[in-house]
Amino acid sequence: MPYTFQPNNLTARTLRLGYKAELKDSYIALFAQLVKTQMPQFPESLSSYFAGLPVESYNGFFSFIYHKSIELLEESRFDETSRFLQLLTEPKMLNAIGLVHAGSINKEIRELIYEECSNSTYSISIGTLDPEIEAAVYRRLAFGRAVLTHAHPELAQEIDELVQSVTFFVSGRDNKHKAFSVTSNRTQGLILINGDVDPSWIFLLDKWVHEAAHTYLFAINLSEELVLNDEHEGFSSPLRQDKRTMLGVYHATFVIQRLILAFSAIVEKSDMGDDDHQKISKLLANYYSRLEDGISTVRQYGDLTALGRHLIEEGYQYTQEINRPPRSITM
Repeated sequence: MPYTFQPNNLTARTLRLGYKAELKDSYIALFAQLVKTQMPQFPESLSSYFAGLPVESYNGFFSFIYHKSIELLEESRFDETSRFLQLLTEPKMLNAIGLVHAGSINKEIRELIYEECSNSTYSISIGTLDPEIEAAVYRRLAFGRAVLTHAHPELAQEIDELVQSVTFFVSGRDNKHKAFSVTSNRTQGLILINGDVDPSWIFLLDKWVHEAAHTYLFAINLSEELVLNDEHEGFSSPLRQDKRTMLGVYHATFVIQRLILAFSAIVEKSDMGDDDHQKISKLLANYYSRLEDGISTVRQYGDLTALGRHLIEEGYQYTQEINRPPRSITM
């Protein structure tokens, strides 16, 4: 399949159905092994339930629990594994699609995801957002999504294909332990956004586009290599102060390019107030300054596949073609 920097709805749909089908197959293979053990925690009825689910039901929460189950089984924690698999059979977990309120997610699964994020390499801290704040934040993100749909419908459609579940959280008050948004290849199709740090539609849309760009690369990486560097090598990243792997730097650079794609289209095609226009203009200036660091590091040190180089260079060429001052603001 030809992957491109520019969004393509058919490509996104194919990727989504592909990783969902792969996830279902992984569950079926896992249960085939578990049922053979004849342990009471893993009855055939549970295996049959997962086998009977349509591919589309395998959302990002299912992806997370699958990876967690593998870890727990390796530690012979069979009761915990069974418990989390049973929790996925709740109707609320099948319906956890779209803008998902934290209260509608099974509490144990939600807290497990928070715990995994909080115990990550970057020692972040996240928890449940106040429901009233959450409701307001969802409305603002919905507005931002509508703005992007008007300005760049192809990008908005791609994101809707790849990111099927969005939920919000609150994070640590100090920057050291604060997360702004989170996703990973373990939560394919699910992203989490900090709803407490900045309630503006611009910030929320920024994080939606940001994590969707990661999701696109994660989906490609299921079948195609992009970066061949040793994962223990560390390089300067355009979005973080700490050292990152080359794959991390590559992701950050691609994310910046997609953010420029989104907000340049919004500046060009959307009517907005002067304050929003100035905020986006500053955001774009910041991303352009960081882009040069990222592309320089990738070009100098990246051991990229042909596809990896094509995607990042196509994105860079595009950002240079539109690197012009935004339209003047009428005072």
